[in-house]
Amino acid sequence: MNTRTTTKLAIASAIAGLVPLGLAVPAQAATVVSHDGCTITVDAPEFRNVFNAAGAKLFDYDYHLTCAASAAGVSVEVRPERWESDLVGRAGDPDAPDEFTGRSTQNLSFAAAGQTRNIIVRATLPAANDDTDVPLEMFQVTKFRVTSGAVTGTWSSEAIGNSRALTP
Repeated sequence: MNTRTTTKLAIASAIAGLVPLGLAVPAQAATVVSHDGCTITVDAPEFRNVFNAAGAKLFDYDYHLTCAASAAGVSVEVRPERWESDLVGRAGDPDAPDEFTGRSTQNLSFAAAGQTRNIIVRATLPAANDDTDVPLEMFQVTKFRVTSGAVTGTWSSEAIGNSRALTP
């Protein structure tokens, strides 16, 4: 065997040996997701000194959606969800006993030139919490799908924001 063949075989063996290790590691969720010409970024929720008519605190769950220029423009269906995390680890950890607390849907249209939209979803904190911890470690999980003309794309992967401790 010549040196080039030996080197190629050594590289191929090394790569083949790494593949099973890479598959065994859980994928980390991103706070930024790009899909079908649009990119979404989600922020940790925060309190901005806003109250509802009953005097309850309202918390803001912000996301930022940018879509590239498209000849016909696009519409985007966005589904932000609100979650409460009970573990100190990463928000959205698939092994965590996270609690779903609410969802909303926004339908946004983008002109042919493309643009960025900064959206605020405002909500109260959940009334019940199974482990009675305060503050609540709230975060958001958001996904979207793009429609261009008569074609609707698939749902994006989930953009998972960082958690933030919030007190009702």
